[in-house]
Amino acid sequence: MVEKGIIATRQFAKRQLTWLKHEPEEAAFRLSFEEKPEQILTQVLKYLAASAI
Repeated sequence: MVEKGIIATRQFAKRQLTWLKHEPEEAAFRLSFEEKPEQILTQVLKYLAASAI
């Protein structure tokens, strides 16, 4: 059972990486755990405003 969980996790991670390859780099945010949620929200809202989504 543990081995199946490990395999499924690896497969899921690979699917995520494959999906992210097709996303524009601007959509990625470099965030740290020290940032407060308000700071992260501000960054995301600035990005959305600039990209006119």
